[in-house]
Amino acid sequence: MILRTLMSGSPEHSKLSKTTNINGKYQTKRSVVLFLCLRGSATFEYEGIKRSIVPNTGVFIGRGFSFDIKDSSPDFKNIICVVAKESMDEILFGDVLYHFNRLVYRPRFFYMDKDLARLCRFIMERASAAANSKILFSDEISACYIKILMYTALGLNIRQSKEEMDNRENLITDRFIELCRANYQKTRILKDYAEMLGITPKYLSACVLKASGRHANEWLDDFLIHDIKTKLKENYMTIQQISYELNFATPSHLSHYFRSKTGTTPLEYRRLKKATPPHQNSRKTAILNAESAE
Repeated sequence: MILRTLMSGSPEHSKLSKTTNINGKYQTKRSVVLFLCLRGSATFEYEGIKRSIVPNTGVFIGRGFSFDIKDSSPDFKNIICVVAKESMDEILFGDVLYHFNRLVYRPRFFYMDKDLARLCRFIMERASAAANSKILFSDEISACYIKILMYTALGLNIRQSKEEMDNRENLITDRFIELCRANYQKTRILKDYAEMLGITPKYLSACVLKASGRHANEWLDDFLIHDIKTKLKENYMTIQQISYELNFATPSHLSHYFRSKTGTTPLEYRRLKKATPPHQNSRKTAILNAESAE
């Protein structure tokens, strides 16, 4: 897992600031950033939203978003956890993917109590230590720490959403993502989701785009592509079986869809990942040989 935890004032933190600063703002590019204020205060601007950050303030920043820190006090100190996109893709599945989507499309500032902030700092440091160690299952251990942080952020997000009056677009988008999570294997037709919500497809598209900055079909693609990747890495099913379970007309339709979204075929992706443990190599070889012959 590609993951770093950096303390403000450290050489690594300064280097990151220089390499990610664009026109006075920090650009996360291909990484997800978990930010936690430890001491002092500053003004934090994230996607046009400005907030005062004080000790125990946390921010979850999605990849591709920009943020800025201004007017920091002399004693300002923070810790950030930087997770590469590729590593996030490895641990995003099921409920975690859903939680991640909820957090990314709506910037959130979390004001935590002292104990929770201390726990988050500990988890961030342990996640980085595990990712950079040579112990067995280091990636898996690090991924578990990151999941804990994400679940913690989700709990804070739910509580904060109840305390605030969310607008209609956000509420519809929240419900749409929940429906995507539950039904993407059965249908990827936007009209079906609009009927579930009792609105028109045009209005649903407009709400999702306004609330998330992304088209509704992109959210459906997220769930579907990740499911396909997970099944390919697990290596228990042939591509034909995967296409049947996910309601593709034929394996060719699945392959064409997967390649259009990822730039690689399902078979190439499976060979690249080689996710099956050694004791399952014989089964893996049999599946690959069978699919190569198709």
